[in-house]
Amino acid sequence: MKLTAYTDYTLRVLMYLGRNRERFITIQDIAILHGISKNHLMKVAHQLGLSGVVETVRGRHGGLKLRLDPAEVNIGEVIRSTEADFFMAECFDHETNTCVYTASCVLKGVLNDATAAYLAVLDRITLKDLLSKKGQVCSHSSKAGFVYLHAPTHKKVQKEANQQQARKQIGIQKSAQIGTQISTQISKPGIRAKAPKGMQKKLPGATLR
Repeated sequence: MKLTAYTDYTLRVLMYLGRNRERFITIQDIAILHGISKNHLMKVAHQLGLSGVVETVRGRHGGLKLRLDPAEVNIGEVIRSTEADFFMAECFDHETNTCVYTASCVLKGVLNDATAAYLAVLDRITLKDLLSKKGQVCSHSSKAGFVYLHAPTHKKVQKEANQQQARKQIGIQKSAQIGTQISTQISKPGIRAKAPKGMQKKLPGATLR
């Protein structure tokens, strides 16, 4: 079962606020940090404010702040409030169901039990549990490189940017060296070109001139 983007953003906001309980966090900060639309986050923040989980303050020095203790924020309840439904198949919606197997189908019961088990696990988890793991940086494959649950310092951001730039430069230099080696070998008449290690694909009797 895949959570909607709205639920995903809600959980991210809660985790970020849970890591930074000592101050108000602006929607702009969260939007930039996670690469999420500010408009989407405004909807999330508004709903969290109405639910009483998050304190929202307008103005220059305002923002968002977790109102409840993380141990009081149940993840199962949060997800139930943000997901429109938990219909695993068409037959779960009586108004739109057209499946001919509905009357005698066993699959619906199996999927229903699976959904119940899924929610039962979430009901045992609180925001405190999500924040209890050490290590506040989660790597992923997006262009951002890293997502920080805790507000990163300027030095930390700059260090990460320098490391990424260094890796990029090394890749460019290696590509240039390989191109130079191949060009040099091809320019020598009668000499079989030898590709760099890892790129060798021999063709019997073929000589590059």
